[in-house]
Amino acid sequence: MKIDDLKPPLAELFKLGEASRSRDWPDYLSIGLGPEHVPDLIRLAVDSELNQAPHDSSKVWVPVHAWRALGQLGAAKAVEPLTQLLPMVDEKMNDWVGEELPRVFALIGAPAVAPLGKFLGDGSHPEGARLTAARGLSEIAARHPEVHSNCVSLLAAQLRKFQENGETLNGCLISDLVDIEAVEHAPLMEQAFAAGRVDLFVGGDWEETQVELGLKRARTTPSNYDEVFGFLNPRPRWKPPVDPTLQGLPRKERRRIERQRAKAERKQRKANGSSAGPPVYQLKVVLRGSEPLIWRRVLVPADIRLSSLHRVMQVLMDWTDDHQHQFTVLSGPQSRADSDQDVHPADESRFRLCDVAPTPGSELLYEYDFGDSWDHHITVEKSMPQDREAPCHPVCLAGERASPPEDCGGVMRYACIIRAIRDRDHPENGELVERYGPGFDPEAFSIEGVNAWLESIES
Repeated sequence: MKIDDLKPPLAELFKLGEASRSRDWPDYLSIGLGPEHVPDLIRLAVDSELNQAPHDSSKVWVPVHAWRALGQLGAAKAVEPLTQLLPMVDEKMNDWVGEELPRVFALIGAPAVAPLGKFLGDGSHPEGARLTAARGLSEIAARHPEVHSNCVSLLAAQLRKFQENGETLNGCLISDLVDIEAVEHAPLMEQAFAAGRVDLFVGGDWEETQVELGLKRARTTPSNYDEVFGFLNPRPRWKPPVDPTLQGLPRKERRRIERQRAKAERKQRKANGSSAGPPVYQLKVVLRGSEPLIWRRVLVPADIRLSSLHRVMQVLMDWTDDHQHQFTVLSGPQSRADSDQDVHPADESRFRLCDVAPTPGSELLYEYDFGDSWDHHITVEKSMPQDREAPCHPVCLAGERASPPEDCGGVMRYACIIRAIRDRDHPENGELVERYGPGFDPEAFSIEGVNAWLESIES
């Protein structure tokens, strides 16, 4: 499909360029897209030429913008065509399809339930595609209570075939059911675990699942990951301590009470005329392995959510949020978490920085891009009271040197790239200068530019 064949506002999709992985999608309806454009948007979303365009071409992003728009329009007619894209997760290693289509289906809602259930139940489809369909059902259930039971039934129906399913599929089905708090299917989950048909690396073992479902307060036996996986030995996920008065309550009820209490505390602080907000943390961020050091110093509210801190890190380091990430709690004074515990990305919107780093000296590790493995060491340098004039958004105070370009191969490879760019006689000089531009300066860092972006981030 050519841009010449389209008229505004559809033609605008070709001009939007690279899509961000941020959950804050642009408002595609604001450019004039409406229900009358659904047929053309479907054509753009599934167009094979666009989906297979070169990675450095702006055309490859048109299907992404198109399916996001279809989701925002709640286009029921798009469900069947979009399910045809799911095999790309396996065949083309297209993680954009795997990450975004479940959310698109969730925006569309009820019309997507039956088609996704049918796709999930068809064993001829590749496993990654079926996992994506299952995740779509889970996200629909979370967003649309009126079809929650339908989605749960379809996921449970597939889990009943645990002897036929792959172990990874079973693990993901159980994880999806846990996410939408399908406690009534705990006996079925237990059967799958007892039969040894669950990949424990997906969401843990049966005892951990019981804790997640609120059926147990805490583990009573050591994790058997060492026995099953040997050298893998994954670090446990960190969870903030549960208020003793809330122990034994279902997870959903605990969260509801915790939200009510937090709201009441904010009202009380306001009524008492207390300070405008929580303490402010001064953080030092260092990119591990960089030489000379690439670092930043930033002020953030102590109660900033980890999901927002992730966005802060992306801005500070000029990353593009195109890869997976993870926070790890390191040891620190009076830390309430054991050393080297991971915070699961799905939980980041629940936890605040002060939960995992309660005092000056507390430390976190933020890993971005598990391939290049950019490890950022975060230290709480000091905690300060926030006065009424303090900005409500993060502020960068200092920093040195540009961050490495995305997908350049990691810290060691980046050092080689810098040497090659500075040496005109290096055999890779021409190629690297062309790739990163003749104006690429590894020493450049603009506090003003960073702070302009940080203004949009709330805690």
